[in-house]
Amino acid sequence: MEDRTRFTIIPAVDIMSAGAVRLTGGDYSSAKFYWKDAGDAAAYWQDRGAVRLHVVDLDGALKGEVVNKKTLERIRSRFTGLLDFSGGIRDLEGAKFAFDAGADFVDLGTILLKDTDFAGRMAASYPGRIFASADLKDGSCMGEGWTKGSRLGPEELAGTLKDIGINTAIVTDISKDGRLKGASVGILGPFISSGLNAIVSGGIGTLDDIRRAAREAASMERSYEKGGRVLGLIVGKALYEGAFGLEEAIGAASSATE
Repeated sequence: MEDRTRFTIIPAVDIMSAGAVRLTGGDYSSAKFYWKDAGDAAAYWQDRGAVRLHVVDLDGALKGEVVNKKTLERIRSRFTGLLDFSGGIRDLEGAKFAFDAGADFVDLGTILLKDTDFAGRMAASYPGRIFASADLKDGSCMGEGWTKGSRLGPEELAGTLKDIGINTAIVTDISKDGRLKGASVGILGPFISSGLNAIVSGGIGTLDDIRRAAREAASMERSYEKGGRVLGLIVGKALYEGAFGLEEAIGAASSATE
């Protein structure tokens, strides 16, 4: 299972109409297609050293149910590392399909904002395999494919996750996502200090951004000696646009934490 002793670079594979796309700031109208078949993206990243992928069914996030089922299966058939999957998981049936299709972890977002009791039952049904998608904008958690806000803040969400038995959160600064301006590692604080593990997402544009994020993550872990760990960093547009290669990104993260 997951190697929790390293700061992992995790390519994102966001699915729309079976292809691999990137958005800017969560705006669906900004979608740019890079592969017509997201399975090709998975194979490409594996060939370049990826040990894990973050897979999002964007169509499913909007519709409220898994849409790109066959695409997830193709990704699984072409990638041997770890997969976490999100987008439209609102019931046990959706989670079961994702696991049956080969996901190692399922990420819950909108359902956490609507029905925490159900999310807790799902976490109990799949111990250690349910993550939270904490998608933050202006200090609040967003749902429905980042299109609807809530009154829930990160501190409250972190406490809820502890209570219901979810121990890992993928935390995205929506304002940074796809803008190549650097990651907001600081937003992980409420989760790490609560003893949760976290993965940071959104904003990486350069190798220096990766080095900085890795150093900030290590510093945060030291600050919260009894807290959780920063497991890694999700990188999307910078990789897809060729700002640097995945091998370079992995090297930058490793050198920054040695």
